[in-house]
Amino acid sequence: MADIRKNLNHLSQETINEMAPSEKYDLYIGDYDFNLTFSVWQSLMEQFRYVGKLALWEGSCQGWATASSNVPRPKTMIQVMSLDGKYLIPFYPDDLKALATLLWANSLVQDHTVLLGNRCKTRNPEFDESNGKVLTDTCQGVNPSDLHVILLELMGARKETFIVNRVNNTQVWNQPAANYEMTYFNLITGKEGEITDSMVSLAQYPDPFKDYRSKKATSAVGVHLKLRYSSERNPSHRKKDEAKEDKIKTLDLH
Repeated sequence: MADIRKNLNHLSQETINEMAPSEKYDLYIGDYDFNLTFSVWQSLMEQFRYVGKLALWEGSCQGWATASSNVPRPKTMIQVMSLDGKYLIPFYPDDLKALATLLWANSLVQDHTVLLGNRCKTRNPEFDESNGKVLTDTCQGVNPSDLHVILLELMGARKETFIVNRVNNTQVWNQPAANYEMTYFNLITGKEGEITDSMVSLAQYPDPFKDYRSKKATSAVGVHLKLRYSSERNPSHRKKDEAKEDKIKTLDLH
């Protein structure tokens, strides 16, 4: 930053190309104090002073996950002249994604989010060793039936997405759901089939979760879910961005 500010009248095109997205934005609007860029650094420094460290996993996933769900994909590099007419600035697709991430991370949308489940704030939550069910109240995730309805209604019927925190410990990894594949199976025989054909009576099934299940429950069905989500990838100076560049990963859930 110091080198850039000392040479504002002699910035090479190579230097401009390598600028951070926030620096390019500051340059575009003619803010040679680089206030946006310094505000980003200031927020990091404040967090460091408050917590004493920055974890390697920390970032702006609350921003990029919401942006990727709401902002059209920037498909090509654009070149814009700075407002003072001094510099032609290239914004690569990943530059535009970074600015959208910052916008959504700092927006009020974070205050109007419907949240299911709890954020776990312990590294090693307590769980039932007989079946793996998490017992720590603050670490209990989304009820399976709620997730089932969300997938069928929100993604299946409305063709909309949602954001999933794919881990259950002190870290947070917000990922936008991409698509899903779901099959039903009989819990006793393991045979796949339609949901009505796959249900079994709890009176016949040695239910490992019987101590946690509603006393009104009479039957159960096995569900195998492959929930695919968009994952992080390193930024680049690619001039075009397409869906084939996305890194899609899978949560395999039963």
